[in-house]
Amino acid sequence: MPGPPPRADGGRRRPVDIPAVRTLATTLALGTPQDTDTQNAYEQIRAAWTTAGIH
Repeated sequence: MPGPPPRADGGRRRPVDIPAVRTLATTLALGTPQDTDTQNAYEQIRAAWTTAGIH
C-alpha cells in the first residue's frame, strides 16, 4: 500500500505561531488563574476551529 503523497513544504513541519495559542498554553501550563486575556484567547481559538470545521 503506498504511503501519503510528499508534503508541499519538503517534509518540514513549521510551528504555527498564534498569540492566542501561546496565551492559552501559558495559562494552562503555569496553572495561573484565568483572566480576560485567557478568555479572549480561548474564544479566538474556538472561533478559528469552528471556521475550519473542527468541533
